Amino acid sequence: MFYLVSAQEKEETAYNHAFVFNVPKLHSTGSIGIDLQYQKKLEKYEKYTGFLNVSFNAIKHPKELRYRSNLYESNSFVLGKLNYFTILQTTLGVDKNLLETSFLNQVNVNAGIGIGPSIGILTPYYLDIYVSQVNGNPVTPYTIQEPYDPTKHNATNIYGASGYFTGFNKSTLKAGLGTRIQIQTDIEDGRHFVRGLMFGLQSDFFFRPIPMVYKAKQYQAFHGLFLGVLLGSKW
Repeated sequence: MFYLVSAQEKEETAYNHAFVFNVPKLHSTGSIGIDLQYQKKLEKYEKYTGFLNVSFNAIKHPKELRYRSNLYESNSFVLGKLNYFTILQTTLGVDKNLLETSFLNQVNVNAGIGIGPSIGILTPYYLDIYVSQVNGNPVTPYTIQEPYDPTKHNATNIYGASGYFTGFNKSTLKAGLGTRIQIQTDIEDGRHFVRGLMFGLQSDFFFRPIPMVYKAKQYQAFHGLFLGVLLGSKW
């Protein structure tokens, strides 16, 4: 009788769809991203779930180092940085259930793999430049915003970074291919709410090298481990 009741409760709380957020998503490149994922159980395969994942990740070049000039109240900046690089990855994949919930075990564990297009957003790195002379004549100091130019800008006239959105209207798009391997663990308590962890490996491959830092190696492939808190709902 006890097992019959448990089976009935499990059947009543069976869900075929879920929508989850993986945030904050900590990436091994040193950035924070986010995953949005729709999941649907595959009718013909009891232990498999299909998923559509959209992720955003800001990528940092390994040679990026922050500096601060000697100018009064200056802001920090990355010397030599040419562009911000943000990746929008869309992957279609499948999960397999590795650990099924039971009366005593309330944790789901799924492992999955996905592939799909990646779009790289290359945004010029703008700086606040300190100006105290014009054509050799001293003027009241002021700052102007300019994209980094190694022939003009250095630690003596850079006041600080202008911010990502300053040059966003001049962004260009780069086409690529993305893959992800993910492991999802979530607590099953019979409610619509989803909570747990998601971690894995994300890779993005582009057709041409991406210029990010002046005189530094340009990469076409970007790989990173990620870990995030999983929140969402199921129905």
